Amino acid sequence: MKTLYITSAETFSGKSALCIGLGLRFKQDGLNAGYMKPVNVNCQVKEGVAYDEDVFFAKQVYGMAEPAELISPVALTPAKLEQQLRGPETDFQPKLKDAFAKLAEGRDVLVMEGGRSLREGYVAGLPPKKVVEMVDAGVLEPRGPTPDAWSFPASALLRARATERLVNDLGVNLAGVALILDLIEERRQLERRLDELERLLER
Repeated sequence: MKTLYITSAETFSGKSALCIGLGLRFKQDGLNAGYMKPVNVNCQVKEGVAYDEDVFFAKQVYGMAEPAELISPVALTPAKLEQQLRGPETDFQPKLKDAFAKLAEGRDVLVMEGGRSLREGYVAGLPPKKVVEMVDAGVLEPRGPTPDAWSFPASALLRARATERLVNDLGVNLAGVALILDLIEERRQLERRLDELERLLER
């Protein structure tokens, strides 16, 4: 099972739209994909419970039977956020790990949507870096206010193009693509180290 964490350094950068687009594409490719919004510190309250329309929409698009409380396990309403700030602080890591394990079971890929910025989550003790490390997720970071203005690091674009070729031309599945790209990167790192050693020996 592969995990992809969608984050951004900017607010309103189109993370939700990207998550939805990935879900539709994965479904088209016949993959069993799921969605998760691990940390949300800006939840509305609807009928006395935390509510995020992005979570409910993604739940429908991905065709997930799991409840919203599992899809968005750390959902802080204004009242809960104030309580967390006043203390004592709640340790949300066990709840997040349990939800992740249940959502990942039986799936090919799990798309995780980050918060509004890279700072969101610190108040809950779950900044993006910690979440990524906890679930061993790959990271995709769109930059720009709207999807038509998105930009990505050159390395991400190269990886995306290689993925497309492996899937479309060779019929490799998503798990196989990840393994192949990781092996290629490891080989490149070894080649760079060998080059450095050769230069040192020539001195």
